Amino acid sequence: MNDENVEMRDFTVDDGIEDNTETDEENHERSDDSEDSDDSEFWVDEDNIIPNIELDMRDFYMNIDLEAEFLEKRLSKHRDNESDEDIEELDVIDNDQWDSLDEGFDIEWKIRAIIKEFGKETRCSRGKIHKYDVLRDYISELQSTNPDTTVKLEFDSDPNPSASSRRFKRMYVCLGGMKKGFRACLRDFLGFDGAFMKGPFPGQILTAVGVDSNNGIYPLTYAIVETENTDSWKWFLECIGDDLDLYANSNFTFISERQKGLHAAISQLFPCAEHRFCLRHIPDNMRKTWRTNEYKEHLWNCATATTVPEFNHRMREFSLYDIEAYNWLKQIPPQHWAKSHFTGRGVSDMLVNNLCEVFNRKLIEGRDKPLITCLEYIREYMMKRICNVIKVQNKCVGPLTPSATKIMDKNVN
Repeated sequence: MNDENVEMRDFTVDDGIEDNTETDEENHERSDDSEDSDDSEFWVDEDNIIPNIELDMRDFYMNIDLEAEFLEKRLSKHRDNESDEDIEELDVIDNDQWDSLDEGFDIEWKIRAIIKEFGKETRCSRGKIHKYDVLRDYISELQSTNPDTTVKLEFDSDPNPSASSRRFKRMYVCLGGMKKGFRACLRDFLGFDGAFMKGPFPGQILTAVGVDSNNGIYPLTYAIVETENTDSWKWFLECIGDDLDLYANSNFTFISERQKGLHAAISQLFPCAEHRFCLRHIPDNMRKTWRTNEYKEHLWNCATATTVPEFNHRMREFSLYDIEAYNWLKQIPPQHWAKSHFTGRGVSDMLVNNLCEVFNRKLIEGRDKPLITCLEYIREYMMKRICNVIKVQNKCVGPLTPSATKIMDKNVN
């Protein structure tokens, strides 16, 4: 099915009403209202707030009582084995102010305090993070309670071979349920993006987000890495390739915002894949030299052309308007940004990477947390979203998803 007016949506369920983000064309039209307007207002999902919903952790193979029991046991063991040596430490987060990710989530004070203590990390005067020793226990618990979950952990090599500990470098997580759902039902299409960790905790969060059957976002994997470069993106893509059985000749489709090192990593690992560039960032770069909205309009006309002859016609119109801007745009291969040159293998003509923008926007409050707390924030959001999607599915009438039904009715009528 041709999803020409494809929507990126995140679901909220409130009295049977489903809120969605805007289509690419709607975003485009609104962005022309003001020359100095911030494009980010039109490309991210601001209206769809995830509501507080009741969750039974056992529905997701996670029992909060068992989790608290494990945390309490682990903390007790850790206290017994603590050294008597005095280490000068400086707290980097006020854990008394840290609360449950979901204010409506009913949890006993004792369990809440255990989770707070488990997520607490301190930084000494030399800048080394302590209590990362519980990270392996967290991974073990995550994999034992979420079957088929993939977690990969890497450390920096220590120049001192006699050192008793190693420094954390990066970590990759792909929950078993999300991986199983993607491989069973979803199209071969993934969006990539990166976001900085906030506060005193260094690093970046890399995310891979797919498109579900209702043209909604489908968060697949996430990783925390030291920085965003070719090496970290290559490692992230290798992990995804292992989980999805992707090889060098795989005909997958990726979309990104041309992050540093990502294009080179995709070219090395998946040379046969289609790599699209987010159309939002091409006019952003163009605006540095050509600031009026007419340039953006010409670019959009070229990008949305559905046939090669129409694309060539739009490009000729652009060359007549400004030959310098035309020559600048021509340097970007059209197979990366024009619908007319897409292969169609991804079963989507998406032009912007707003699926990742939606996901990253939901993680803002978790990016200033310590490592384990941040990982739990992401996992809990993904669980909540699945619950919301299930509610939408239960209210569907007919054999098609709501998005597919809307597209079908529009084309028929």
